[in-house]
Amino acid sequence: MASTLAWLDFSESEQKQAREIVQLFSQRESRDELGIGVVRDVFSNLMFPGVSVIHTRARYFCLIPWIFQKAGEKGRSGQDFMNWQNKKERALVEILRRGGDEEGLIGRQAGIAVKTLPSVIYWNALQRYGILLRPTTIEQVATAAKLPSLEEGILEQVDRSFTIWDPNMPLAPRGFPDLESMDFALTEEESTWLRERLLATTEGSLLAWMIQYKSVPSSGTTGPWEEQWSEELPEEIFQVVHHSEVFSLVMNGAAILYNALLAERCLELGIGNWEDEAVNYRARFDEWLVSIDRHSTKISAWNLQEFWSIVDSEYSGHIPLAKRFISDWTTWVRSDERSQQRADSLVALRERQQKRNQARLSNERLLRQWGGSSGADRVNFRWNQIRRMMLDLVPEET
Repeated sequence: MASTLAWLDFSESEQKQAREIVQLFSQRESRDELGIGVVRDVFSNLMFPGVSVIHTRARYFCLIPWIFQKAGEKGRSGQDFMNWQNKKERALVEILRRGGDEEGLIGRQAGIAVKTLPSVIYWNALQRYGILLRPTTIEQVATAAKLPSLEEGILEQVDRSFTIWDPNMPLAPRGFPDLESMDFALTEEESTWLRERLLATTEGSLLAWMIQYKSVPSSGTTGPWEEQWSEELPEEIFQVVHHSEVFSLVMNGAAILYNALLAERCLELGIGNWEDEAVNYRARFDEWLVSIDRHSTKISAWNLQEFWSIVDSEYSGHIPLAKRFISDWTTWVRSDERSQQRADSLVALRERQQKRNQARLSNERLLRQWGGSSGADRVNFRWNQIRRMMLDLVPEET
């Protein structure tokens, strides 16, 4: 029998890492060109546990379990289960498309040929929020006990103690998943249940606080620190938000400068027509310096010792070079005399440390592949994903 390689051959953490690495490269604000992603993720996870940059709409937390439940109800198991589940997830793309709301639709471009299914994208979050009750893989679920039929509207009590899914989750709409159309709008029962799941599993986080007080992010904000309600946060959450804000502000300059150096290096080597980009990135850097001076009091008072204490408590790995770069860059930002040469050298050195022979500033072949922007946007700690999720969870009329 020929051997095959499947997700089952990898650990859960390896699956998650591989999926998110692939997705991160397609999102401009998430690229980690200077090796500060570990720190960014520490604060993202503290504020919004379970939420990833690859999550799109909240109703997937219902849609995915429903498909798996239906596969079990039909008596399927093993490869038959997985084939049916795969087929129905792909068909769901067009069902949702016909519902009229395509924002956040997984497979919006590829349709039924979508490469990464919603179940793969949401699997770890389903476990993190206690919707999937056991740490398991998709393949292992396919071999689980067959479930009894639970058609919507049946009133008798059914013992669901054996199920791997939260027994309190709402039932799927009648006829699911073979519907003509449906959309991402959560019913009142679904939104209430999902809010309760998130509150129960993310206690003490900013996400839980926002859900409790139905605080939907305002349009156009770059982070929670820009919300009027940020001053009302409990002290522990407020401090996490504060550290996130200053880190985002301070390190944005390094990201902008990195792109300026790339554009200027291209001009130096006669690669492409990046004159406008070189001028624009230097202008953006000057604008950033103005914003730094405007927030000088907050930046000067930033407690780096406390900041690193939080990082060390949440991340077990060792990141001495990233720490040195962030600390050295912060020292430069706080300096009364900011040498541009010093700033340029800090950023260039950090790229060499991070990428070695793959560093664009010293590798002409890779520099020629540069597309004109590499992570120049301000770190927003998954704020865009949180806003979309909160809009789903908290109807605007509330």
